[in-house]
Amino acid sequence: MSRQNKFSWMVKPKGFIKLLGGEYDLMQKAGGTVLFKFYLSSIIILFIAFVSFVSIVYAIELLFHAIIVEVLLSTFLSLLFLLLFIFIVNTFTKDARQRKLLNLSNITRLGFVMFIGFIISKPIEAFLYRHTIETDIEQHKTQLVKEHTLKIDQLFAQDLLKLKMEKAKSTSLGLYGDTLQINRQVAVIDQKKKELAATSIFRIEHGAYFIYRIKVISGKYPGSWLISLVVVTLFLLPVFLIYSISADEEYFKRKNEHEKKMVERA
Repeated sequence: MSRQNKFSWMVKPKGFIKLLGGEYDLMQKAGGTVLFKFYLSSIIILFIAFVSFVSIVYAIELLFHAIIVEVLLSTFLSLLFLLLFIFIVNTFTKDARQRKLLNLSNITRLGFVMFIGFIISKPIEAFLYRHTIETDIEQHKTQLVKEHTLKIDQLFAQDLLKLKMEKAKSTSLGLYGDTLQINRQVAVIDQKKKELAATSIFRIEHGAYFIYRIKVISGKYPGSWLISLVVVTLFLLPVFLIYSISADEEYFKRKNEHEKKMVERA
């Protein structure tokens, strides 16, 4: 089978190879597995881009509940993560002829790739466990309502105590006009308490609790860590594929020669 026909099944291979800074023409001439690994890495990166976008969309939807904000912010963050990821994979591509796996540079880059994958995995976990943690979220909301109600009571407790003492004093002195005025002030404070409590309950009921969801899922459901592992592994796959290419591949020799000729012509 000719090299041209060998890779005829690939869709837009030149564009995909350029995504990782590869030279498609040189790869075709050199043969071997380089072209396949670069192409597969590019396909995986596109899938990672899709997974990242979906993950970020869900996270933004939980936080903002606004379609325009969701679309714009999700697109921006997805592209940011994707470009950072492609840049890191490209750095591994350029290091193809310097195969030192365990050095500070590689460890740092691998750590950053794993961190990006870990961050992307959290909204996916929140989505997959959204029904499982409904009871935990409702209990958390109930607890928050109690805490906020207590804080509101404490906020006005001193003023109400002072008014109560003044009312007792006015009543004992027969100053009923002052007593009525104090009653009106107490009624105003009670109304403020009701308004604040209603506002707190509304915000608590409509809160997303994204961080709390992640905390509950990570703490109570060990299976969620498997999701993180799968996503992180997905992010590491392109790096592994690129770095698994032998430094003795014909492609790198041709590329090195091609770059030397370009420098000489310049």
